[in-house]
Amino acid sequence: MLLALDGERHRRVRGVAQRGFSAGRIARLRPQVEALAERLLDLMVAGGDRAELFGRFGLPFALGNITRMLGVHDADYAQIRAWGDGLLAAGPDAARRSRVAVEQMSAYMGGLVAQRRARPDEGLLSEVVARGDEAGLTDPELVMLAVALIIAGWETTAAAIVTFTYTLLTTEADGGSAYRLLCRRPDLIPGAIEELLRTVPNSRLDSQPRRANADVTLAGVTIRAGDLVIPAHDAAGRDPAVFPDPERFDVTRTPNPHLAFGHGPHFCLGAHLGRLELRVAFAALTRRLPDLRLAVADEDLTWRTATTIRCPEQLPVTW
Repeated sequence: MLLALDGERHRRVRGVAQRGFSAGRIARLRPQVEALAERLLDLMVAGGDRAELFGRFGLPFALGNITRMLGVHDADYAQIRAWGDGLLAAGPDAARRSRVAVEQMSAYMGGLVAQRRARPDEGLLSEVVARGDEAGLTDPELVMLAVALIIAGWETTAAAIVTFTYTLLTTEADGGSAYRLLCRRPDLIPGAIEELLRTVPNSRLDSQPRRANADVTLAGVTIRAGDLVIPAHDAAGRDPAVFPDPERFDVTRTPNPHLAFGHGPHFCLGAHLGRLELRVAFAALTRRLPDLRLAVADEDLTWRTATTIRCPEQLPVTW
């Protein structure tokens, strides 16, 4: 997959989709992203004064945005979610579940790639297929790129919406919760999102292994080319050499050069989309539900262990 490629091959494959995730292209999506957030909150509020935030808002919001961009049918949401859980599985059976998910999703996306090549539409997938053909990508490269886009485009954002909400509701700020502060000061939402990205891990694992492609000395230790290392990128967000008083949650912190979206050639392709979705989600939540609070005791929450993504199994909220 794209994350595992390096050098010229990574540049060539990534370049096929990069234009579709540019700042300008993503900014033009704001009206439809806002409309989806409002529609989901309408449905959630219509159901009473209590809901489960991941299933009723976080998941359909993030998954709906990326599938609409790619032109995937709404009817396939449940299956795509199941494949995503398998692809990001953790635990003793993870290798088998991941392999099965990749095989099945590759077959599904392979069919869509063939359809878009034969009958292009206005969706991003048609553009990716056309540009991929021009760049000489093989069908397996195109299929795996499509798989990476759809999985990376919803799982992390859906989880972030839920874990960020939990953090805002349980973190004190300005005499109340950080959530209440954003209700009073919506202008602080963009900075709050960056501070949440800095301080709230998105993965249950600190990082994925990396292989050094050159000798490098770090803190007096020489890492040789070819050595495997596990960098603690979440810890980088709390580096006192970069962030004054790094353990303090500060929605006004600036600058905030966190590494939540990575760095260098592998900087997250969907960073602009992720930031837009988070800003829209919390603007809508704080405006529509200023009395939002947890519906269960903090200690009664169960956190997911079946996948690598960090998130409560459910986040019951009331308002």
